[in-house]
Amino acid sequence: MYKGRRGMYGRRTAAREIPEKTLELNVTAEILQTVRQRFPSAFAFGPSLREEAYLGYDVAVRVWVFQFKAPLADHPPDTFTLNAKQQEALLHSAMPGQVPSRAYYALPPFRRFAELNRYAPNLLPTVHFLDVRDVGQLADPPERHRVLVDQGRVVIHRSPYTELKLLRWGDLENALDMEAALKRDKSQWHRDLTKEHRIVLAQAARKLRGLRLTRGLRFVSLSEKEGAQ
Repeated sequence: MYKGRRGMYGRRTAAREIPEKTLELNVTAEILQTVRQRFPSAFAFGPSLREEAYLGYDVAVRVWVFQFKAPLADHPPDTFTLNAKQQEALLHSAMPGQVPSRAYYALPPFRRFAELNRYAPNLLPTVHFLDVRDVGQLADPPERHRVLVDQGRVVIHRSPYTELKLLRWGDLENALDMEAALKRDKSQWHRDLTKEHRIVLAQAARKLRGLRLTRGLRFVSLSEKEGAQ
C-alpha cells in the first residue's frame, strides 16, 4: 500500500505510480500490432503539445483518435477524470466528415507497475473505451468531471448522474471493416489528417488573434477613460 503525501489543506493524497504516458505508449503499441494485421503500413500519429490543446487527443491510428486517461490513485479503483474543454475539442474530432471520425477515451485500469507487468503484452483486452459522442457536452465550470467505471458501464458524476455503456477493443474493430470497404490507402489517410490539423490550428490562431485584438481595444478604451479623468 502506498504511503500518501500531504497535499493542500493537510489532506493525504497518494502518488500515482504509473504515468499516463506509459499507459498510452504500451496500449497504443498493442493497438498498432492488431491494426497492422489488416493494414501492415499503419502508424500512430501523435500531435504536439500545442496541437493537442486544440485537437483534444493523444494519438490517432487510422480511423480512430484516442485520449488516454490514467486512473486516479487517491480515489476508488477505476476512477478517471474528464476535462470539459478537452471534451469539446474531441467532439469536434468526432463530427461526421472529420478525419479521423471516431474519437474515444481509452481507460486502462492499471495503477501499479506490478499490474502492468502481469498483463503485458496483453493489455488491450483489459482497456475500456468510451465514445466521446456518448459523453456529450460537459458543464464548464466545473472544468473536471469524475467518472467511475463499474461492471461494463461508466457513471459520470454530474447533475444528473449519467450512466453510459463502455466498449471493448472488439467493438472498435468493426471500423476496420468499414475502412477496408472504402479502400483508403495510407497516403490518403495522412493527407486527410494533415489537412484537418491545418484547419483546426488555423481556427485556433484566428481565435487567438481575435482575443488579442479585443484585449488591445479594451486597453485603449481604458486608457482613454483615464486620460479624460
